[in-house]
Amino acid sequence: MKNRIFGYIINLTLFAGYCVFCWYYCSIQPGYVSMNAVLEALKFAAIFLAALALAALCHQSGHIIFAVWGGFKLKYLELLFIKLWNDGGKLRAGFVLNAGIMTCGRAEITVKNAFGTREAFSKNRAKYERFILGGFIFNAIGLICGIIVCAVCLSYHNVYSLLCIAALAFIVSNWFCIYAAFTEEGFACGDFLIFAVSRDTERLVTSLAAKSATESLDHSFLFCEAQNAVALKCENGLPWADADSISALSEIVLFAAAKKARFDPCIENYLNNEIFVPEGLNSLPPQKRKLFLLRIQNFIGYYLINYGQDRAKEILDLAKKACDEMKLRDKLLKKYFENAGTTLEKYESGQKQKGLFLSSKYTGGFTCYREITDLAEGIR
Repeated sequence: MKNRIFGYIINLTLFAGYCVFCWYYCSIQPGYVSMNAVLEALKFAAIFLAALALAALCHQSGHIIFAVWGGFKLKYLELLFIKLWNDGGKLRAGFVLNAGIMTCGRAEITVKNAFGTREAFSKNRAKYERFILGGFIFNAIGLICGIIVCAVCLSYHNVYSLLCIAALAFIVSNWFCIYAAFTEEGFACGDFLIFAVSRDTERLVTSLAAKSATESLDHSFLFCEAQNAVALKCENGLPWADADSISALSEIVLFAAAKKARFDPCIENYLNNEIFVPEGLNSLPPQKRKLFLLRIQNFIGYYLINYGQDRAKEILDLAKKACDEMKLRDKLLKKYFENAGTTLEKYESGQKQKGLFLSSKYTGGFTCYREITDLAEGIR
């Protein structure tokens, strides 16, 4: 937490420095007294937003170039407020309303053929690491280019110019993207953190398993290896609830609910005896507990199908209680609790359990994921 606050202070200081430089640039102009402050502020804000957009473009260009170089195919791309994805061989486009997109965006590659076997995993691992770092590398290059432009302006005694201001904005924007590579927010990790994870074989397999659910029904290698890694930790009392493991298990139980995957009995017994019991969720560290609760939908659906209405309702009540104790304010999760509670109250054996499984703006865009969700909902 202290490191995050320190990072925010640095970022605000850099942005404040840009603002002060813009103000001083205006103050030395001949017509400073008659300038319209609002219009001048809008002009420099537009320059900064354009620099942010260019830095985000650099970031995603780095990912795309290294992906193509490594022989990967892009599956999903968010850039500024546009998103593109490949849905069953069809290229689709849409809009994404997320202010965070202005600082880098998002790129996902197809892992179906690249990591479907142990041999393919070993062959493509290094290429995947280069893809992960591609955006970081291009932002570092962009930051250096901005510094060079400022140095050239200084050498020609042209520091107080719009070119120098634009270069300064580009430096700060690229720094924001570089800083984002070292941060973690919920299930979203920065590129450098993902790269660090990829150096650990178990963590990399688990991460890829979580990403693979949108692509095909054949997840035997990744799902098996990811569960082996988590099961080993559970058996030996080691911390297991990192963001990748939670995401992977959530996807695995969805596929298992649809009878398209096998949920590891060791993990299932661990959840039954250690987590889905009174105060069991509280055994997880607060941040990990929050991540687990945000993925609870698939588990509730799986337990309804395999354990019945009463057990699913027990887990729902435990999750609601944990959310209340944490004072977790997530409108979508609160809405899910309400809908799931109503569904389970009226549920009778043989009915479809519509609405009990996870649905997100990202994964919901893919045919495979929608088909699996519908299939899991329709299991009797």
